[in-house]
Amino acid sequence: MQVDAEGAVRVARLAKEFEWTGDIDDLRRFGEVAGWEVTWSGDNGITFLTNLDVMRPEARTFMRKRTFSDISLYVTDIVDRSVPWVQCRQLVVDSFVDLGGALEAVLGVPTRKDPGVQAAIGWDYLGVSINLRSSTRSIALELANPKC
Repeated sequence: MQVDAEGAVRVARLAKEFEWTGDIDDLRRFGEVAGWEVTWSGDNGITFLTNLDVMRPEARTFMRKRTFSDISLYVTDIVDRSVPWVQCRQLVVDSFVDLGGALEAVLGVPTRKDPGVQAAIGWDYLGVSINLRSSTRSIALELANPKC
């Protein structure tokens, strides 16, 4: 399982320092600051090609009523379905712990921690909530508008 901890930390640091307005223009502005390329744009969001070193280097954004809702991007590969469940789960858990530690070193103590199969940790700032979320086969970083 490929993990881009350096890329995840870079995106989180950029998100923390970015001047969020809550407007949909934030999506393109943040993408530019992060060095991402727009691959699709529509009424409900934008998809970017990111510079993270993972199998699906994309960020998907969602918006509602001229307001950005969230940006979600993979910070790990997606574990192949042929990998046995126990081994897959261990890869995701170990990677989540490592990524969480790397983010804590930059962002400080998380505002919230949600344990379990779909564990999450998050940090809240004035214009953005930064969340690390695990799923059954991958881990994503989410940048959410705290007003949505």
